Amino acid sequence: MGEVPPQQPLTITVTHRDRDTSPDQVMTIAPNTRITIGRAADNLITLNHESVSRYNAVISWTEDGQLTLEAFPDAAMLLVNGAVVFGGTAVLSVDSVIQVGAYQLTLATAQAVSSLQTNF
Repeated sequence: MGEVPPQQPLTITVTHRDRDTSPDQVMTIAPNTRITIGRAADNLITLNHESVSRYNAVISWTEDGQLTLEAFPDAAMLLVNGAVVFGGTAVLSVDSVIQVGAYQLTLATAQAVSSLQTNF
C-alpha cells in the first residue's frame, strides 16, 4: 500500500456491505480536511445504520503529513485493512480499507480514481 501523496485530494468510496457492489457514495476530499465518520448528520461522512455509532472516528493529516484514523473511545469497533482499531489510532495509506459497521470505506487518491474512470 502506498503513502497518500501530500497535498493530493483523497477519494473515499463508501459501500454498504449487505447490498450490491455498487458504491453508495464516492467523495473527493480536499487535502488536510478533517473527515468525521458516524451516524449523526453533522459528520462529513454520514453512515445511517444502527451498526454505526453517532460519532465513530475521524480521519486527519498529522503535522508531518501522515494520514491517520482515530477511533473514538466509546464508538463501535472499526477495522483498518482487517486489523481492529478500538479507541486507538491507525496510519492510513492509498488503498486502505476501513470497515465501520455495515459499511466499507476504500481510500484512493483522486488522481488514481480519475485514471481508472477514463480507462473504461
